[in-house]
Amino acid sequence: MKNPVSSVSFSKIFKFQMMKNRNKLIPIILFSVVLFFSCNGIYENGSELSEDVNNYIPQISVNELKTKIDSNQEFLLIDVRQAVEYESGNIEGSMLLPRGNLEFLISDSLFWEEQFMYAPEKDDEIIIYSQKGERAALAVQSLINLSFENVKNLTGGYSAYDPNHKAEPVKKESGACGD
Repeated sequence: MKNPVSSVSFSKIFKFQMMKNRNKLIPIILFSVVLFFSCNGIYENGSELSEDVNNYIPQISVNELKTKIDSNQEFLLIDVRQAVEYESGNIEGSMLLPRGNLEFLISDSLFWEEQFMYAPEKDDEIIIYSQKGERAALAVQSLINLSFENVKNLTGGYSAYDPNHKAEPVKKESGACGD
């Protein structure tokens, strides 16, 4: 006499269990797919990304910056625009360190020696600006990701600092934030 349990194959048991649990699995899979795509943070462009980043990073107003400058407080002021933008107008005492290079040079002691400066410490105050604050927002986030603790974005950028300045048209780089 055959044992009824031994005559049932493993694949038949597996298929039966899958069919039995199918009604439970489908909603779980659908929920997982919806959750994945809704939490994925997809942005249409760099401006949209920097707008979102701006909600989470420290800011400094033009008036606060001018007070720091007037009272000779110690901080590092970095302009992350392109050289042509910097040359057409900049905040006195700032240094040019374009966004594409910032992340690679901020801790490079040889670079800072060439500037006759010390590389900034992780807790030094660093204020970053761009034309409108978009590239600067992304730069601030990058430095925070690199463990810099006291980094701020100049709200409104150079346009807010000097509203009479006529910004030079700049060739947009492919894939750049473009502020």
